Amino acid sequence: MMTLKAQTVLVTGASRGLGLEYVKQLLMFDSVELLIATCRNPESESAIELLSIAKLNPVVKIVKLDVENDESLESAFQEVRHAVGESGLNLLISNAAIYDRSDSGGILVQSREKMQTHFNVNVTGPILLVQKFLPLLQQASKSKSKDPLSCSRSGIVMMSSRVGSQNIAFNDGPEASLSLHYKCSKTALNMATILISREVKKDGILAFALHPGWVKTKMGTDRAPMYPCESIEKCLKVIAGVGEEIHGKLIDLNGEIIPF
Repeated sequence: MMTLKAQTVLVTGASRGLGLEYVKQLLMFDSVELLIATCRNPESESAIELLSIAKLNPVVKIVKLDVENDESLESAFQEVRHAVGESGLNLLISNAAIYDRSDSGGILVQSREKMQTHFNVNVTGPILLVQKFLPLLQQASKSKSKDPLSCSRSGIVMMSSRVGSQNIAFNDGPEASLSLHYKCSKTALNMATILISREVKKDGILAFALHPGWVKTKMGTDRAPMYPCESIEKCLKVIAGVGEEIHGKLIDLNGEIIPF
């Protein structure tokens, strides 16, 4: 298994759940010199644990970022650009997402606002995030131009879900028609990953979507069979080890390709 050698890493949605767990485990990698943890409101109570981690670990830099807000994206970019300097950004983990579980998510409870909110955060947000930070990813890739595609050189990881696959095996059963707003947004994100991967390959940037499994988080609920530490440990092994063979693909936390 390859070792992740990314020097600069950015994780969105880092104040809780999988994003927070990414921060905790990325600190174990000696190669990481700067770990940028972004969240919507670093001053909120939900960010207390992240703030505590940053105080004890000088490599962690907390940056305010709301992926729904263009001004926030620009402000975060300028702050990150200054922080990474000539090194650029080796790895962008687009983790921030929402899933409204207040109802079944079936057709009868959908609204324009609910659908647009999920697409703004889960699809448009990651797309504009990549657009904004692409120059820094290109910068990092160029400095390792002789290296093959990898997340150690320059990578984009879209945290997605297998329920965004149109494969019936992942969307069958009693809940097949539920969570329409979330499933549709993840399907769109998977398509965005395909298209983005085609554009950035020439720049030496690896891009793929990653399904972390069903995890015990606020989004995944306590019914999920897996803890965040288990999921992210496997995700990071995959991120460290994959290359061109999964470029533009949706893969699971074991590195297996999930059919779109």
